[in-house]
Amino acid sequence: MGHFDLGIYRRPISTSSAKTQRWFDIGLNWCYGFNHEEGIKCFEKALETDAGCAFVHWGVAYTAGPFYNFNWKEHGKAEADHSVERCFAHVQMALANAASASLVERRRTSARADCCCCH
Repeated sequence: MGHFDLGIYRRPISTSSAKTQRWFDIGLNWCYGFNHEEGIKCFEKALETDAGCAFVHWGVAYTAGPFYNFNWKEHGKAEADHSVERCFAHVQMALANAASASLVERRRTSARADCCCCH
């Protein structure tokens, strides 16, 4: 994974790990640039340094679902099933770790649990 200038947007999250925060920010910037595959890779790197960070799990769930440039109609059945399973699993992990998250993160995680792809 090369390093690109994705901008300086940061979203502070509830983690004590600077590496987790860095990888989360890079992943979020990739998502905002509509490259969800790279975003997931970054969120997975963030989980290596803080596997209990609820909002990184939220990031994977957010990224695993459909988006503007790759909607559900473009997913094959197996791909859609995999996306839903991944989203659901990470929402569950986010909820399980929500006690250590900020109020905003807990609310965002709960909202993701109510999304259409995780039912």
